[in-house]
Amino acid sequence: MRPIQTLAARLAVLVVVFAASMSFISLGVYNLQWGWSLVGVGILVVFVGLGGVLVPPARAAIPDEDKDTANWLLQFFGATCATLFFVMSLVSWVVGNRTLSSNNWYQVLGLLIFLGLLGLGIMGMVATGFMLAVAANKRIMARRAAAAATAHG
Repeated sequence: MRPIQTLAARLAVLVVVFAASMSFISLGVYNLQWGWSLVGVGILVVFVGLGGVLVPPARAAIPDEDKDTANWLLQFFGATCATLFFVMSLVSWVVGNRTLSSNNWYQVLGLLIFLGLLGLGIMGMVATGFMLAVAANKRIMARRAAAAATAHG
């Protein structure tokens, strides 16, 4: 497996672990059973530990010609985690809104969470997804040009 594929696979595992953490935290808030939220926080600690163990070696193995693609891949990973976080925050806000709906500051908090979801989360995933595709395609085109030059040369 190429180093960029190794990095992508490791980031995919981390996204699944982060999503599990956010799911358990949301479940705890939604059911008002904080034990589930503690499980989610425990999984979040595992996520941080796995991130420190899996990502640096995979990133160090990336050759110079794939650094741009790797950087955009990491940006896409961050945007995906931000989206998952804001979805969890929105679920938690909706649950709290059942009892705090008359509080204007709580409504402002909901608006900020929603705007963060749109701006950082969803738009971040779209923008970095496109830039990741552009960087990967540039690398593919450079490889093809190099192969054609050696074949003709």
